[in-house]
Amino acid sequence: MPVPLELHFIPHPAPDAVCSKCGGDAPTYSVSVFHKQEYGDSEPICLNCLSQGTAVLRVELESDEVKPDRRPDKRARKRAQRQDQHVARLTGARIQPNSGATAHEKGDLRKKGELRIETKYTGKQGFRVTRAMLDKIRGECALKEKPALVLTFVHPDTLSTQDEWVIIPVEDWNAAGDNSGPNRT
Repeated sequence: MPVPLELHFIPHPAPDAVCSKCGGDAPTYSVSVFHKQEYGDSEPICLNCLSQGTAVLRVELESDEVKPDRRPDKRARKRAQRQDQHVARLTGARIQPNSGATAHEKGDLRKKGELRIETKYTGKQGFRVTRAMLDKIRGECALKEKPALVLTFVHPDTLSTQDEWVIIPVEDWNAAGDNSGPNRT
């Protein structure tokens, strides 16, 4: 099954290098390929070989994170289920069937009339939160429900929890207590 990739090609001169295809000493170029956090450089190739269309550039990426099968493995699914159970215990919310993939029960967890929670975890150093993601969670809330995104950082090998964060709208944060700080009125 093909895996769609977004690659960024950046050609740059490779001075004093011999063409990897024809062995000539004409000016050569290498191509740098970047994909997510991975990168690699091709072998040098001259413009003549490149323009003939017969050259195949091979680039080995420095990380082994590109996997042909993007379905979560069994261990990752169990980790996500454990995270949902943990957040359910903390909040008193109910885990939604199929992590909210059904037509009328959106979100990973719901405390009816109070909270609609989406949970995410990552074994990397960061996690990108987009406005669309937050708008989706807010849009799934019923009347008087507050949206929340629970983000858990886990160890990449053991998947054990290292840190947890909750992202909520500032109006809900202010409504939760006196969060105005010393310099605000």
